[in-house]
Order: sequence, then structure tokens, then C-alpha cells
Amino acid sequence: MEIISNERLFKFYFEKYLSKLDELKELTEEDFPRSLRLFDIRFRLALSLQISFDNSISYTKTETTRKTYRLILKLNDLWFAYEGLYKLLQEGNYLRSNPTKSDPFTQERIEEFELDECIDFFNDYLDAHFYTNPRRKNDTESYIQHLIDHSTGRTQPLLLENLKNNIQQEFEAPFNQILALIYAIRNMYVHNADSARTGVKQYQTKIELLKNCIDFLIISILKISVFIINERVENIE
Repeated sequence: MEIISNERLFKFYFEKYLSKLDELKELTEEDFPRSLRLFDIRFRLALSLQISFDNSISYTKTETTRKTYRLILKLNDLWFAYEGLYKLLQEGNYLRSNPTKSDPFTQERIEEFELDECIDFFNDYLDAHFYTNPRRKNDTESYIQHLIDHSTGRTQPLLLENLKNNIQQEFEAPFNQILALIYAIRNMYVHNADSARTGVKQYQTKIELLKNCIDFLIISILKISVFIINERVENIE
């Protein structure tokens, strides 16, 4: 985890994830679902990812630049793991009608997956590290506007606009707005050659935002996958 205070949550839910996964493997043996196996591989690769740079080749002369790129790349890999989870959600009919990857659930489903805890710690981190720092808060609003200017479709810009308004007024960001932010950051790097400093005046703005997004996505994936695996175990038993 990128934020020390979230380490306890990660250990608790990761142990739960491994336990439920082993339980399902014992019950299914050779019939263990392929889509779940592929998701598990991708997720664990993303969790264990460690990145270093050859400074004689890359534009990463400072530790701040290297840290920003490490966080961007880790968030990207976690998003790919989330896309594997999204397939499991489609298979199990957990998604809302006309879902998008950044707006996949009804409020009832969010509560069923117990994702309110993830939403709370994301917003608590904004309170502690952004709203108490006017320069960082303003930089974050400008960065989100940068993401809006480069986003596509109808849902994504609207979610990001609502997120920017919530940050301006220091209101809580809901699940779909946080997920839209993560998706937009990923898209900027993958499709628009985003650099470490792009869209912000201060590296630390992007670093703190990325740390918060990474931890939010990890715990959300763990909570959702534990719920899905547990349901499969109960259906077999």
C-alpha cells in the first residue's frame, strides 16, 4: 500500500481473499474458473510490481520524477487487473444497466460490496492532505480540468466535472467519481503520452493523488473479489 495507514486494511482483506480463493480451488479442483484464474494472476502481478529506471536512458533524473512514474505505472497495471475483475462482474450479472467501467454499480451494489469504507478513506485523505493545503487543492482542480479536456464519451467528462465541483466545495466524492478519476489518469498515460508533470504545477499534487487512487483501487478490488468468490463457494456447497 502507498499510504501507511491503509496497510492494516490491505493485510486483512488480502488474507481474506487468499482464504476464499483456496476454498474455491478445493471445491472446484480442475474446474476452477479460467476467468477467475486469469484475474488472480493479473492482480497479484500488479500488487507485486516493483519498478526501477536506468537514469542514463530515461528522463528520470530526480527521485520525485521516478516516484511519480512508478505510481502512474502501478495504477495502470492495477486498472488492467480491474478490467479482469470487470469480466467476472459481467459473468455474475453484478453490473448496473448500461454500465461503464467508471460507473459500474448501483448504490445498492456498492453497499452490498461494502465499498463505503473505501470511499471514506479516499475522502478522509483528501480532507487531510488536500483541503488543508490551498495550493494543492487548486492544483488538483486544475489537473482534473486537464483530464476533462482530454476525456471522451458522455459519462466520463460529466463524472469528472462533478468530482471537480465536489473538491471545490470540499464535499465527499462518491464511488463512480473516484473510479472515473482513476480511469482518466490511466487513459492520459496510455493514450495521450502523459508525463510525470503534465497537468500539475507541483509533482507532489500528482504523487498524493496517485497514492490515494492506488490504495482505493486495491481495497475495492479485494472487497469485490472476496464477495464474488464467496458467492461461488456458497453456490457449490
